[in-house]
Amino acid sequence: MNLIKNKLFNSSALNIFIILFVFVWSSKLFYLWSTDFGHYYIGANVINNDYRLYNELFEHKGPVYYFFIFLISKVIGYGYFQSYFVLCLTVLLYIFSLHKLCHFYQISKAYRSLVFLIFTSQLIRLNENVSLDIFKGALLILAFLYFMQYLKTDKNNSLLISFFFFSLAVLTRIDAVFFIPIYFFALTETRNNKLFFTIKSTIKFSIIFSLLFLLFSIFYNFTISEFYILNVDFNSWRAMQSLSIISFHPILAYLHRPRLVEELLINGSVIAFLIVNYLPRHVELKKNFIASALPNAILTLGLFSLIVSLSEKPYHLFIFYPYFTIYLVIKLSQLRKDIDIKLFLATFSLITIFFVSPIAKTYLSDRSCFTDPFCNLSSLNNTKEIVDEIKNSNNQQILIVSSFSWVYLFSETQPVISLDDNWLYMLDEPYTNSKGYLNSYEIINELKSNEYFYIYKSFYNQNFNNTNEFFENIWSKPYEIEELGDFLKITYK
Repeated sequence: MNLIKNKLFNSSALNIFIILFVFVWSSKLFYLWSTDFGHYYIGANVINNDYRLYNELFEHKGPVYYFFIFLISKVIGYGYFQSYFVLCLTVLLYIFSLHKLCHFYQISKAYRSLVFLIFTSQLIRLNENVSLDIFKGALLILAFLYFMQYLKTDKNNSLLISFFFFSLAVLTRIDAVFFIPIYFFALTETRNNKLFFTIKSTIKFSIIFSLLFLLFSIFYNFTISEFYILNVDFNSWRAMQSLSIISFHPILAYLHRPRLVEELLINGSVIAFLIVNYLPRHVELKKNFIASALPNAILTLGLFSLIVSLSEKPYHLFIFYPYFTIYLVIKLSQLRKDIDIKLFLATFSLITIFFVSPIAKTYLSDRSCFTDPFCNLSSLNNTKEIVDEIKNSNNQQILIVSSFSWVYLFSETQPVISLDDNWLYMLDEPYTNSKGYLNSYEIINELKSNEYFYIYKSFYNQNFNNTNEFFENIWSKPYEIEELGDFLKITYK
């Protein structure tokens, strides 16, 4: 215990701890192979003129994380270990944003250590599907940081950089727009000519956002309409679908399905909130907008963003965590620097270390998972049959219904239909506003005798008896089923 307390004040020791944490946590990829990160990684590397974002590739997120992965892959390549390093770099970007934020607020080494250990405690139990939210969170933190620099120095460049990062965040995941009130609150509270500054800033942001949108739309060959349909229309439709399932107020859903509340309690986020609100503050602290109203507004917007998502998936807590982290850093900057927080440092470091144990246990049980994606403990273990068959068939383009993108990487093939077509088949009234989405169905539906496609077995079992028109039509023609591990091969007679 004393060793932990003393070492965590040392910057070098903390940096080594954080870097080791990133490498260890990211190694979950080698046995979890989570679905969402698979979409991002595979999608970013297979997009081309014939397989376009928001057309053949269904996606209700923005293009920026795809572009980030694409750039990294251009440098380090596309493959098994490369996907691991992409994940590491995503987490390191978030850590970089935390470092910049702590430096701006000039919090002590002890408080800085606390911020990073809270982050590791928040991340350790989550899987790789959190990657996009971490990436977006880093962009929001950087946007906030440069905006604060602008308010402090009045340098126009800082405001433009802030708008740049914020625009990237919105073009990563559309719900980043909920950060906009921070700009309006701060500008109206800190500037004399409120209307003038607001209008002028809005024009600047509009120009930056429009230019970035234009560049990405040219690079990925999509239209404003296609972006709107999947990032706004689809997400609104999906929210309504979630509301129709919940028979009571959405906030109460978190009590009915308390996975997120449980996660907040286990990872120490509630403890962190209590720490920054009940430890002694500077006596001379001025009560103004920046010191009091701003952090509370940020925390409120973060909670609002999480609630609006209507998600019960723990990794979606990183919709909220960037706001929460900004709140924590502001509050920590207001605390007295002579407070002994070694016990809290030890607590969060032990939370992180304790939940590293399942990762260690996995590799101690089967070390081959480092090099074999089909090791006994890997979620891909039962996909080896389909991968081997596809490789032996020498077919460079394959059809797979339902979302399991990693098969394309390991079979070294190119997808033809969308990586994620679940929403087209699993509901009685599916989403049909996407032309590219419907094309995926048409390709399957127009298969002839002796032609085939693959389907994830669990998806087939869960949806075979539903009344979805598209799913029923797939099975309207005579067919044969061949089991290939976690997949089924469907050949029309």
